[in-house]
Amino acid sequence: MAEMLNALSGLPKALLDKLIQQRFAYRSMFGMERMEYAWTVIRTRKLPLVAPGDLAQTGQVQDAANFLKRAGVSSTVTQSKIQLMVFTESLVTNRTLFDELRQKAEEILKSQGDAFKLDVVVHPNDVPYGEQIYLGPQFQEIIDIAKKATSIPADRLPVLLVKVRQNIDIHGIAGEADGRRVVAINTDEPNPDRATLLHEIGHCAGLPHSNQNAPGKPSPLDVGNDFNVMAERKPNVARKFLNVVQGEVLAKAYFVK
Repeated sequence: MAEMLNALSGLPKALLDKLIQQRFAYRSMFGMERMEYAWTVIRTRKLPLVAPGDLAQTGQVQDAANFLKRAGVSSTVTQSKIQLMVFTESLVTNRTLFDELRQKAEEILKSQGDAFKLDVVVHPNDVPYGEQIYLGPQFQEIIDIAKKATSIPADRLPVLLVKVRQNIDIHGIAGEADGRRVVAINTDEPNPDRATLLHEIGHCAGLPHSNQNAPGKPSPLDVGNDFNVMAERKPNVARKFLNVVQGEVLAKAYFVK
């Protein structure tokens, strides 16, 4: 990392920008997320919010901090809160899943730079909806019932723990209610990697699936691979990484403070 930062810092801005523009052509090559981290340090003169892969554990984030310190720039990263409000529908029987999903999300966020932390409010009472989920409009119906018992702050992302009708192959959904995004978790069909909560939070922040174009954008948003949190699920693949661009988008979400 130290050598890469020194080399990139010596490039003219126009050449560095041209290099960055070519990253999607080489996104499947080893180390592209690490390179993206390095040139973000050069361009922004600060540490990115996300340190992808093992950059923090291998001392490469400290290398970047030392580089900025020598340049007379502060290298502190302020931690942001991902604010959630969790509701459990009355039919749910799997009452331990959310804790597992929360723990995995917190592990991933801590390992990928520790710039984000979950701030969770769990409503103590079940939402008495009494139906399995199979249509998107049901999210609004559940939210309407939940609001009769409590208000939902405008800066918190609602997370609905529900039972989804059998034969519908989903672990989680980023839906919509009250004109804003909400997460719904299928408590009967959890993904073994337990990354579903963080994956759907990412969608609610505007992140597409990894290596896919965001709506209205001509090129992919990120250079992630199958192990990226925002990758589509695959058998026997544990999603556990984020990247720099995803951190930038997440920080702008309505529920991040």
